[in-house]
Amino acid sequence: MRSILAVAELSPSLPFQIAAAGLLARLFNGHVSVVAPRADFRSVLVGAGGIGAVAPIPYEDFEGSEEARLEEIRLAAEQAMNAAGIPRREASALSAAPTGGWITTAEPGDAAIGRLARAFDISVLPRPEAGASAPRRELLEAVLFDSGRPLLMTPPREIASIGASIVVAWNGSTESARSVSFAMPLLQRAQRVVVLTVDGGMVDGPSGQDICRSLRLNGVAAEAVHISGTSRSPGAMYNDYCAETGCDLMIKGAYTHSRLRQLIFGGATDLILTSADVPVLFAH
Repeated sequence: MRSILAVAELSPSLPFQIAAAGLLARLFNGHVSVVAPRADFRSVLVGAGGIGAVAPIPYEDFEGSEEARLEEIRLAAEQAMNAAGIPRREASALSAAPTGGWITTAEPGDAAIGRLARAFDISVLPRPEAGASAPRRELLEAVLFDSGRPLLMTPPREIASIGASIVVAWNGSTESARSVSFAMPLLQRAQRVVVLTVDGGMVDGPSGQDICRSLRLNGVAAEAVHISGTSRSPGAMYNDYCAETGCDLMIKGAYTHSRLRQLIFGGATDLILTSADVPVLFAH
């Protein structure tokens, strides 16, 4: 996990997000590449010349304000990198310390950021905030669904470590299996790993004990824990267990059930996206 993409928007969470990316980079002597999503104004239309007359606004008309916005994000990200002790240097396989840099070549639109993330080992984004202009859930989901790579979602607070004590929120799904596979470099470094299963949270698939056996063969001293006899939802039980045990990373497959179903009926991913207080490594 040496190649790290931090997707930056202006929000109070930005310093915490960059600091978390720095913690991850320190574990692997990695490089943090920071990018801001560019607004896509090419399809914006406004009425001009009366009813029924519609003309596109030239993209160039927006360039000044858009470049000023991106520069504001860049300066805030650089300040956060300074505070996190991440020096700006070119990425190098020979680096023995974390480094960082700014990407200026991203195409407009959230989907472009999702495509860009395919070139990185992991992306780091802050937890979305409901009702706020940033951080945006649609941006996080664009990276999650379009990158084919894992995503680390950071909480809106300062954290001291990532991956010393890990909880795998296991539900037997393909998405959970992908998240465990992507997280293997972190799992192999962890001091404690718990594979957590909960009542009402499983689909057809391997048990928590099955995953523990597989992890042990990969050098991970994992233990299985099952929670039963409670009326809480699976997502709430995952969150509560992380808080009660003081873990510093949750690993979670994202959207075993569809996004639409989770938006309508709720689901573990939906709850964790809106309320997790520890870093969460997601994969879909």
